[in-house]
Amino acid sequence: MSPSNIIIVRLSSMGDIILTTPLIRSVRNSFPNAKITFLVKREFADLVKYNPHINEVIAFDKKGGLNALLELRERIKSGKYDWFIDLHHNLRTRFLRASLHFKSVSTYRKDSLKRLLLVKWRINLLKNGRPVFLKYFDAIARHSIQYDGLGTEVFLTETIINKIKERLRNDSVSLNQPIILLCPGASFRNKQWIPERFQQLGEQLLLSSTFQVIFLGGPSDRSLCQEIVSKMQGKALNYAGEFTLLESAALASWQLQ
Repeated sequence: MSPSNIIIVRLSSMGDIILTTPLIRSVRNSFPNAKITFLVKREFADLVKYNPHINEVIAFDKKGGLNALLELRERIKSGKYDWFIDLHHNLRTRFLRASLHFKSVSTYRKDSLKRLLLVKWRINLLKNGRPVFLKYFDAIARHSIQYDGLGTEVFLTETIINKIKERLRNDSVSLNQPIILLCPGASFRNKQWIPERFQQLGEQLLLSSTFQVIFLGGPSDRSLCQEIVSKMQGKALNYAGEFTLLESAALASWQLQ
């Protein structure tokens, strides 16, 4: 029997959530009449807010602790979902799927041990690893849903796009010349390139008169980006902490052209 009420779970983070969009689209195309709900942490909900393949977004606030998780469990229970697709596979999502009954459960398998070996001891067993978005499809392989080859997607509104265009015009950024976005921040320090390298890269890009350089990130990245920009030879802009996730996506979008 085809599922009619599906919940897809990926709580964080930005890149991983965007990598779920091919699967969301493919599930929708396979089950066009199903209701699809996406569960995500509140701070990342905007990334799927306007996705036309999703009927409902549940934004989970982890700051609520155990009570918030228990409330979430009750909400999922009342939703009567028949297919739980767990693309996160952490303690919270394991608790949710173990404490409730679903007709079908699909789980993304992480390469946690291989990643640990690479980060801690530089033993690389991931050389031939599959891209994360394709491993998401491995989780639902028994449903015979294939990747359509159309890539990831983030949906924007004209209001958001026009706001970014206006800001760029006010800062004398030309939409007719290439804009290079540099994002020095990361959730974990071992994922960050050192600031001096970003400074050197930015300066090399500015040597070409055709490139315009903008630093981007969240509020916690503001001071790091400002430190880099202040040391650079040549003009670069620091927009870190000034835009929402979707506004940042608009800045990186071809739709500005």
